[in-house]
Amino acid sequence: MRKLILAICIIMGLHASAVDVAVDENVEFVSAMCRLAGFEEYVHDVNKAYVKAIDSLMTPLKGHKAVTRLNELRNAQGLSYDAVANYAAHTAISNGHFVLLPGSDVAKCDNRWCKGQDAEMAKLMDDAYQHSGFHKFYVSQQPFYNKVLANAKSTLAKVDLKWLESFFGAPIKGHIAVSLLNRGNYGTTRQCAGQPEESVIIIGCSELDSVGIPTFHNCESLLVHELSHPACNPIIKKCLPLFNDNPQIAAQLMEHELKERNYAGGNTVLYESMVRGVETQYALAHATTPDDRLMIESTIKSQVAGGFLFFRELTNALTTYRLNRSQYANLAQFAPQIVKAVNNADVNQNFSDLRSNQITITGTSLPLEARNVPASDKFEVKIYLDKPDENGGFMFNYYNGNESIAPDLVSVKMDKGHRVLSVVVKTEPGREYGFVIPGIAFKTKAGYPGIGNAVFHFFTAK
Repeated sequence: MRKLILAICIIMGLHASAVDVAVDENVEFVSAMCRLAGFEEYVHDVNKAYVKAIDSLMTPLKGHKAVTRLNELRNAQGLSYDAVANYAAHTAISNGHFVLLPGSDVAKCDNRWCKGQDAEMAKLMDDAYQHSGFHKFYVSQQPFYNKVLANAKSTLAKVDLKWLESFFGAPIKGHIAVSLLNRGNYGTTRQCAGQPEESVIIIGCSELDSVGIPTFHNCESLLVHELSHPACNPIIKKCLPLFNDNPQIAAQLMEHELKERNYAGGNTVLYESMVRGVETQYALAHATTPDDRLMIESTIKSQVAGGFLFFRELTNALTTYRLNRSQYANLAQFAPQIVKAVNNADVNQNFSDLRSNQITITGTSLPLEARNVPASDKFEVKIYLDKPDENGGFMFNYYNGNESIAPDLVSVKMDKGHRVLSVVVKTEPGREYGFVIPGIAFKTKAGYPGIGNAVFHFFTAK
C-alpha cells in the first residue's frame, strides 16, 4: 500500500506525455451531484472551505430530477463507489454542456448500470449543470486547483512507472483526475466505441498539508493499485470462464470482511487480488531492507485476512513471472499460470488456517447501549481476547464515524497474559459516548490481524 504513489511519479517524470493529471470539471460535477444526493462516500468535510462553497452552490438543486434519479439507481441497482467513477470517466464538459462521450456504454463496464441509463442520466445532469452555475465556480477555483495539482505531481513523481510498464509488458497511458469531493480511489477504463481504451484514475483526497491544501503523502501504493486496474482487469475478465469455484467460495467464506471493504462476489475478489498482487511485486522489487520484506509479509497476511484467500498462491505465481521475464513477453501471456494458481489453491484449508491463527474478540466489560453509566475521569472498560496478542499495537476508531461522541483517551494497558486490554477514558455526566476497538489491531504470533470489533456505545448518568 505504501508505494501506490510511485506509479504516478514516473508518469510525471519519464513519461509525462503518457499520463496527465488534472482536476476535471465533469468529475467534480458528478461528485458534487452525488454529494447533493447524500451518497455517503461523498459526504465528508476534508476540504472544509471547498465543500462549504460547493454546498452553497448546489443546495438549490436538492429537488432536481437528476438527484432523484441518482437515488433511485442507488437504491435499485447499488449505484455507488466505482460505479460512479466509471460513469464520470465516460463524461465530459463540451461546448458548455455536460455530455456522455460518443460511443460510451457504461453498462458494458459496470453491471450496476443498465443499457441506456448513462445517456438518460447525462441529460438530467446537463440540465442540473445549466442551472447550477458550476462552470463559473470551477473557473474561480483554478488557483486552488493549481496548488492541489502541485502537491499531487510532487508525490506522483516518486512512482516508478517505468518498472510498472516493464512488469505489464505494455505502456501505461491514461489520465489521472484528482477528485476533491472524493475520499475513494478508483482505477477505471474509458471504453468508447471506435476509440482506443484509456486508463482513467480517479484519486480522492483525505489529508491536508500545513496550509490546508490536499496532499498525497504515502500514497505510492495507492497509485500503483489504481494504475494496475486498467492493465489487470482485462486479463482477468478474459480468463473468467477458466476459473473454478474458488473465487466464489472465497467470497462466501469472507463475506463479512469483503462487505466491510465494499467488495462482493467472486469476480471482484479476482480483480482485487490481481492488482494487490501487482502491488506486492512492486514492493518486493523495490524492497531494500529486511524491515521492508517483513512489512511485505505482514501485508500478504493482511490481504488474506481481508478476504483474498488465495492471495499467497497468486503472489507466488506473480513472483515466478517477475523473476522469469525471459519466458514471458508480458503479463497477459502469463495469464494461464494465474488461472492455475487460483484454481489449485485449497481455499477451504486456507480459510481454516486463517481462522485458527486469528485473534477473536470474545466480549467486553460494558454492555452495548448501556445507560446511566457513572461518569469518571478514569472510566475503565476491558476487551477480552481468545488468544494472546503479540502485536502491542492499538487502534481507537469513532463509533459510526461520529467524532463528537468519542471520549478523551487516558490510558491503554494489556494484562500479563496479553488477553485482556484495558482502555481508560474520561467521561462527563449526562453525555453520549461511543468508540470502537477493531480486531485488526491485534495479532497472534503468526502475524495475522484479528477479527471482529469491540464496540462501545453508552450514556452516562446525569
